[in-house]
Amino acid sequence: MAHKALVIGGFPASGAGGIPVDLRVLQHLGVYGMGAVTCLVSRGTRGESEIFPIPHKQVENQLRAALLAASPGGIKAIKVGLLATDENLHSVAGVLREKINCLPSPPPLVLDPVMFFKAGAVTVNKAEVATLLSETLLPLATVVTPNLEEARALLGAPEKSIWGTEEMLAAAWNLAEKTSGKSALVKGGLRFPGDDAVDVLVTENREYIWRAPKIGQQPLNGSGCTLAAAITAHLANGSELVEAVEKARNLVRQSLEKPQQMGTKFNALTLP
Repeated sequence: MAHKALVIGGFPASGAGGIPVDLRVLQHLGVYGMGAVTCLVSRGTRGESEIFPIPHKQVENQLRAALLAASPGGIKAIKVGLLATDENLHSVAGVLREKINCLPSPPPLVLDPVMFFKAGAVTVNKAEVATLLSETLLPLATVVTPNLEEARALLGAPEKSIWGTEEMLAAAWNLAEKTSGKSALVKGGLRFPGDDAVDVLVTENREYIWRAPKIGQQPLNGSGCTLAAAITAHLANGSELVEAVEKARNLVRQSLEKPQQMGTKFNALTLP
């Protein structure tokens, strides 16, 4: 029987991120996906995004229903993405503390702190969300997986500051201290200076650095969601964190080779 994972996040009409990507990745990796939708996202003709938040009480009801349906066996891993409102953030954190964090062995929680879409649109007030995440969900997370912009926002660093590998490692150590798992993965992506994409992970007092040639010229929708969802799936299947990250990175790199054309405005990641 497949292990179960719970994903919490937004639902874009394009299917190029959030819950649709999460569920495709979980199924691809042999995990039964369950979900709670926090907002609906539509994309305009000029690339702008409109977000319609789901009322926080309904988000709570979805979470409780999913957790109830997961028995027997329970949830083996959780991924949290875009929450859209501070009410949703508080509601999700509250239910997770009540139902999950009190367990003798809570399942691993992957926090993907979505604050931007690939087109560069800010999805939320970064400073407010950074403060709320630090107070609520970061302490529950096994690992947090920000990109460069999100890491800067979470740490209050200047938006235009240029980070190399050393700055990324320092940020990862800082963020890891705020999590229950003492782990953080900071993703360099195409915005990292130079010809290589660099990701850094700190966990269990060790540092891991991955370098690989950049693929393509523009960031693809769904790459961050795919990575975090794949980490979640591998954790649900019993992998340790470092192994889960390595496997997830390999899946993303394979997927980057054959992007899905989405109209005329952007491309999206598809699984190999």
